[in-house]
Amino acid sequence: MGYYFFNRNYITYAADTSLNSHQVDIFLNINRINENIDPSVMYISPISDHHTYRINKIYIQTDYNPKNPALSTPKDTLLYNGYYMLSADSQLEMRYSQLVRNIYVESGSLYLQEKIDYTYKKLQDLNIFKFVNVYFKEVPRDSAQQEYLLDLNIQLTPTDQQDFTLEQETTNTGGNIGIAGSFGYRNKNTFKGAEVFQFKIKGGLEAIPNFNDSVEQKKFFFFNTYEIGPEIFA
Repeated sequence: MGYYFFNRNYITYAADTSLNSHQVDIFLNINRINENIDPSVMYISPISDHHTYRINKIYIQTDYNPKNPALSTPKDTLLYNGYYMLSADSQLEMRYSQLVRNIYVESGSLYLQEKIDYTYKKLQDLNIFKFVNVYFKEVPRDSAQQEYLLDLNIQLTPTDQQDFTLEQETTNTGGNIGIAGSFGYRNKNTFKGAEVFQFKIKGGLEAIPNFNDSVEQKKFFFFNTYEIGPEIFA
């Protein structure tokens, strides 16, 4: 836990089959950084131990535009409960209190990939962001700052907050011809807290024979049955 730059390439195995007993000794080796590189370039990249990293600052931007990063340059910064909220304009895409509930990484904590993955999933599950980009920047070390630190950057691109749907169909129920349709409206961030409000109104017309008339007088009226109904989901 905490080893940000560690990966599987640092792990090697060696097998010893010289026991003559139908058995194999397996040796697991953890290589240090640059331990197996070309000796001629070792002065450029010296061998060093692996180090654990802690999270330094966490920056969150909810109006990032990946198509035009220049227009997404943050103009405002607000510190909220230990998180730096960045924005390129004054419009609030989501309440900060609701947003930080879905961030499972805290400043000062050890780097842990499982928490990063879970944070990524929770932000996607909100269904109000089209893209979620999470990346780290290593904090430079010097004589005054010798800790191994990472700055966490979370870039969120909002999706369209509102959408409309229009559906239509023809029906045939037991030989009775009809038409039906619906109009739907959805707001995926009604109160800036990732609340989803949906409204749909359905309507239908159906032609049913009039069986109360005599055989001689029986008539067929087109669309003599009507149905309409609203639905609201929140």
